[in-house]
Amino acid sequence: MGRIKELRLKAEEGSATDEEKEELETLEGEAKETEENTDEDKKVSELVSKFLTSVEAKIAEKKDEKVNEVEEKKKELDALPKEERIKQFITALIQNDKVQMKVLSEGTNADGGFLVPQEWELDIVEEMRDDSVIRPLATVISPCPKQLNIAQLATRPIVKFRGEKSIKDTSTLGFTQIALTPYSLACIVPLTKELVEDAEVGGNIVALVTRVIGTAIAEREDKAFAVGSGTNEPTGIDNYSGTVARSVTTPANVLTSDSLIETFYRLGQKYRKRAVWLMNGITLTKAMQLKDSQNRYLFIPDPTGQTPGTLLGRPVLEQNDLPLTRIWLGDLRGYWIGDRHGIAVDQSEEATLEGIGNLWERNMVAVRVEKRVDGEMADTNAFAVLNGTN
Repeated sequence: MGRIKELRLKAEEGSATDEEKEELETLEGEAKETEENTDEDKKVSELVSKFLTSVEAKIAEKKDEKVNEVEEKKKELDALPKEERIKQFITALIQNDKVQMKVLSEGTNADGGFLVPQEWELDIVEEMRDDSVIRPLATVISPCPKQLNIAQLATRPIVKFRGEKSIKDTSTLGFTQIALTPYSLACIVPLTKELVEDAEVGGNIVALVTRVIGTAIAEREDKAFAVGSGTNEPTGIDNYSGTVARSVTTPANVLTSDSLIETFYRLGQKYRKRAVWLMNGITLTKAMQLKDSQNRYLFIPDPTGQTPGTLLGRPVLEQNDLPLTRIWLGDLRGYWIGDRHGIAVDQSEEATLEGIGNLWERNMVAVRVEKRVDGEMADTNAFAVLNGTN
């Protein structure tokens, strides 16, 4: 700025040269540009400051709203009955509503009992799919009405070539019908109140009970789908061993590679593409030792270790409820499962349980889980059975 003043003074006195006048114009232009940039910086700083002030105000406002929301919910929940409070807590747990969970957990004391949902489908289904062998590949109808009639094609029309002017033969289709009528599958888990009080609300105890109940339902359900009698429970696949048309019997009740190959090709081509083997673990060890005529093992282990492996190119599923005397091969889409509704969960502190007695006297609470489900083989042509594998 000192040089600008000096040049301006010379210009006023009339002693400035042409070079000095050009220099003055240049310096004044640069100074003006610097001032404009400084003004812009000031404006930007002011805008940023206003924005940050606005954000801070909104954050403070949100905090106040959140506090008010929690307080309002606390007041509302204090007026709710215990059962409704329980239902809302688990709903919040499933939906990951942290505010609701915090309020409910703070407002729940020992008298609230064990917190369980009215419907626990999302938590338990995953457990069932991990443990179940048949359900993941079967055809599942959900929700299933109290009775779902399924029509089956029993006989197909016969088509023939004919000579010129000859009379055409007539043919027809034959149908049969089965029905899915969901049965009740129930489980009761008693817990001490001390365990409930000492466990973290919505924490490990909920996860543990969910996992244990889920595993129990998966195991019992899969057993019914495999060997169920059809009386007060689903009709298991093995119950159709005397009715499926595609049946093979081993010679002298000894499992051989030839009998497995015969079973494989007894199944229709369209079913073989999606078929899986179902067998007991002990029977599986015998199948794993079989070789073809070239002294090659029929069984190929899964290199990842996630499944047992394949037999004649098709996956092997180990189902240990199946008898040692039979091996099944089939497209499990031909087995239909009907789920009436989600899994219903209730709790009681006053029930009397066999082997335990009155829960109130023993300071305990019981969780009851119930599900209605049925299973039937809707397409018997989708399965082939090998008998006499022991």
